[in-house]
Amino acid sequence: MNEFYSEQQRALQDRFETRAIADSHVGTIVHDEVQEPEKVFIGPGHVFSVDRPSKIGMLFLDFEKPNRLRLHGTASVGEDDPLINDYPGAEMIMQVAIRNLFVNCPRYVHRYQKVRNAVRRVEAHRRAAGRAAAP
Repeated sequence: MNEFYSEQQRALQDRFETRAIADSHVGTIVHDEVQEPEKVFIGPGHVFSVDRPSKIGMLFLDFEKPNRLRLHGTASVGEDDPLINDYPGAEMIMQVAIRNLFVNCPRYVHRYQKVRNAVRRVEAHRRAAGRAAAP
């Protein structure tokens, strides 16, 4: 976890005497494995594009709660990954070696409520226009 902050961030923490607070936050909220509530929050079926092992950062948002989860790690993609059979229609599987993840402050996440499924609305629009729905 000591790699969480950059040298520039540490310099500012030292300048403003906030290093202990920053370390406390890391020790409290940052971890290197996905826990059950985070698995539920992230959910399956997210699509990403990575052509070689790459450092990535991902931000998952829930506009109804609101909630934010940040994940940092190294992603790699494989066409012959054993998990590919668990996802019908998948052409590749992306695996992420998690460096750390943490709940991120939801202060600026605007609340929205899901009113209807957008796909159904598009299909209804197509029917109304006399066109066949998408397969």
